[in-house]
Amino acid sequence: MRTLFIAPLVVALLGASAQAQDVFSNPNKLCSALSSEGLATEGWKASRALPGEWLCMTTLVHFGAPGGSGMPNNIAYYVSGTSRERAGDIRIKVNINNPKERAQAHWRLEVAAATLFKAISHPVPAEFRAALTALKPASVTADFGKMELIAEPGSVESFKVVLTPAAAIRASEAVRSAATGDFEKCKSAVSRAVGYEESILVGDGKPTQETGYKSFMLSGRGRDLFFCEVHGGDKYKIKAALNGVFPFRYIAEGSF
Repeated sequence: MRTLFIAPLVVALLGASAQAQDVFSNPNKLCSALSSEGLATEGWKASRALPGEWLCMTTLVHFGAPGGSGMPNNIAYYVSGTSRERAGDIRIKVNINNPKERAQAHWRLEVAAATLFKAISHPVPAEFRAALTALKPASVTADFGKMELIAEPGSVESFKVVLTPAAAIRASEAVRSAATGDFEKCKSAVSRAVGYEESILVGDGKPTQETGYKSFMLSGRGRDLFFCEVHGGDKYKIKAALNGVFPFRYIAEGSF
């Protein structure tokens, strides 16, 4: 199956010579970009759950045989933003619930990515094309902003292709800069909780805004992962997945 796809993938990635003037300016077109791959959304709509957010998304599309968890591999497509007129980012995600069929999941991600790039008439840098072929995480600058292949660790191996506009990247950097103090306090709190030197803990410093609090992700020794939640009143809670054992469990809380 992979062999049959090599030719159309190369054609789609290298043959898209006309660059889109603005990849994110037509959300409705983006929402239907992967319909031919069985990834059909219900169109660009205001979010009911998140006021001010707009999105379109598919359900998880399953394929292949179930893995040990009883679930087969699946793939999904998402477009989101904060305006009726513009998309904010584009994501394709594959979840590998059955490692025995990892090659098929890889193939589905490549096919969907090739179809997306063809739909937006945008060429793909050789570095990103190689990352897709090797399924190796990468972040590549594009004229519209950034394209990434992201690996997500966990009990289920996942990979995402993410396209992000320059304006969203600038906004994200501003949020990260404003959260520097809280991030450093979180590193100190996690260090105390698990007996690490702070220098061992690594994170990008970008907060995730949850309902009522924000959190930072940190990695430690081996496969240790942590989330430090910053609550009101200068309080914190820390949850961990030690040595890659999921789900995350709370291990400490207190005041900074």
